Amino acid sequence: MTDADFEKYKLGSPNIDRQHRELLDSAQTLLELYKSVYDKAIMVEGVQKFKKLVEDHFDYEEALMISSEYCIREVTDYDTHIIVSEINGFLLRQKVEFNEEFPIKYLSKILVQHILGCDIRFVTWLNR
Repeated sequence: MTDADFEKYKLGSPNIDRQHRELLDSAQTLLELYKSVYDKAIMVEGVQKFKKLVEDHFDYEEALMISSEYCIREVTDYDTHIIVSEINGFLLRQKVEFNEEFPIKYLSKILVQHILGCDIRFVTWLNR
């Protein structure tokens, strides 16, 4: 993703913006991996890295929300649950040799909705 493309996702919080950029870049990499020659080991490794970025990001946001006494965390918890559950399901199915497309388009959509919905409200509230 170019800097110009990322501009619409910047919220004005350096740490959150950096994490969002890493997440969106990782999602793009997974999409490109799937479109190129599909290699299960490389795909699983990419999905595991994406999962780690997701977990680290949501853990960071949750800690920031708690420390700042932000009271609207339910949607973030729901987004986290959906994304991590999808990733875990995919990784589990790969262990039993079930080949499938990783639902990166679906998860990217949830991630973008999360950034432009929950996170923009949170960062706006945080910077008040």
